Amino acid sequence: MTAHRASHGMAGKDYMGQYSSFSLEDFLPYKLVRTAEKVADSLAALYEKEFGISRPEWRILANLGARENLIARDLSDVTNLDKVKVSRTLAKLEEKGLIVREKRESDQRATQIVLTPEGLALYEKIIPRALQWESEILDGLTGTQYRDLFRAWMPCSTVPKMCSRITVTAISFVNLTRMESRILAAGRFSGGE
Repeated sequence: MTAHRASHGMAGKDYMGQYSSFSLEDFLPYKLVRTAEKVADSLAALYEKEFGISRPEWRILANLGARENLIARDLSDVTNLDKVKVSRTLAKLEEKGLIVREKRESDQRATQIVLTPEGLALYEKIIPRALQWESEILDGLTGTQYRDLFRAWMPCSTVPKMCSRITVTAISFVNLTRMESRILAAGRFSGGE
């Protein structure tokens, strides 16, 4: 028994109680988060090692390269970074000469973020390598599995309420644990467990 359980009046009690059959390892949101973290860590290791940029820097560069007319306040939404992290990362990217901030003619309060020629060149170097990396981790899927998984996940990005139904559908197409095991066995993830 842990000190934590004893300090909360749980000494001698069944810790899980009515939820003793709950398996965190089989809980879909937990599996998805763990898989997403391992994938993100693996890709981060690639662009940190090969290109000298951090995960937040990559998120911003990738969005600036893939979208037009982004303003600073939009970056928080599209990168899933808080506003302070976006601001600090923009300062680092600006210091490295990869972005510039430009006032919009139509709204002087809004600052448009633009890749410099150096930023665009870096983006164009990273993309082929990132696509190669993606191809390597998807090697364990058949074309049909990939298509079905992709189709199942697409509505998640636009209609969050559908994610739970779509997740169950996606899992019926691909067993994430098996796919994660293949990826880990292939040594494509750095660090981890």
